[in-house]
Amino acid sequence: MRKRPRWLKSDWVLGEAGEADTGQGRRAYRMALEKRAVEERGGGAIEEGMLEALRRGWCFGSEEFREALVEKMKKSDGSVRANNGSAIKRTHSEQEAERLIAIGLKVLEISAADLPKQPKGIAEKIALASVARQRTSVTNAWLAERLSMGAASRVSRYCGEAAGRSAIQKLTKRIEMAIGENLYLDFDR
Repeated sequence: MRKRPRWLKSDWVLGEAGEADTGQGRRAYRMALEKRAVEERGGGAIEEGMLEALRRGWCFGSEEFREALVEKMKKSDGSVRANNGSAIKRTHSEQEAERLIAIGLKVLEISAADLPKQPKGIAEKIALASVARQRTSVTNAWLAERLSMGAASRVSRYCGEAAGRSAIQKLTKRIEMAIGENLYLDFDR
């Protein structure tokens, strides 16, 4: 069995494409990429699903392909829908943030039901928010509500202070390690 490199985040990509990190999911994803490559080379229509992926910040393909997608996203007044496409960000949906938070809660042995009962600036909440902010496009307001951290500005302040707090860094590292553990499976299995 081959092991995946630590940097390979196939679960993110597959999840954004609506596929599970299974042999069947990887085959379906590969087929979708092959179909898109054929469309790109042949000038075929670009699927709405591919446009939605670009709006979330994902785009695989050449710079010309990305620019063509951005053009298709433009409204009649010349503005661009959702994401302006000026930079491809590491973004993920709220579903991905939920998945990361669930992993973190498990690692930290915290129940989601206990979050509202805990202090807003507790190290565990800050670590969860920091991981979700780094890996997804969810807003501070979304994190504040989901993690019961009070106002959105608190999330920003807490995460900004996290780098200087070793206790939070240790918790963040534990969460990151747990997220990475499932990346060592055989990709073609």
